[in-house]
Amino acid sequence: METILIWSIWLIVYILIFIAYDREPIKYSNKKIFNISYRNIYLVLIIVTLFIILYILKDIITMFPIVSNINKSLLFIPLLIGLFVINGLKKNSIKNPSEFYLPPNNISKFLIYIYIIILLLLIYLIKFKIKNNILLLSILIYIFKLYRTYTYVSCKYELPKTFT
Repeated sequence: METILIWSIWLIVYILIFIAYDREPIKYSNKKIFNISYRNIYLVLIIVTLFIILYILKDIITMFPIVSNINKSLLFIPLLIGLFVINGLKKNSIKNPSEFYLPPNNISKFLIYIYIIILLLLIYLIKFKIKNNILLLSILIYIFKLYRTYTYVSCKYELPKTFT
């Protein structure tokens, strides 16, 4: 039962990180911080998160195998799927925020709740002694994203007012 719970939690987190990335309005921002745009920062964060989730999967396969003798090279399948999904969700940044842009339909709907669910599930995985240090890094990434989403104002990121 514990094995199925851990695999379910991992799968839910894996799916939710892509849903959250799709709904982030900041990924459209062209504003730069430390000479890097927010768009690129969020792209790097989703890729780092993907690798962290796959690193966690490696431990889950070892500690909680669903079937015996599972081949660890199967980790490349979620990696490839994740990279294809990220590439498909990557959008162009907004060049001129003073122009009128229709916001995407799904932008920031329930994003704070998605981040809270991801954080709670990652914190719950600590209970099973799955790479605490790497889990803490992913928790810090999502605390940062939760803070940015909670304090989000479109003008702060040079986005159109319609992106609220």
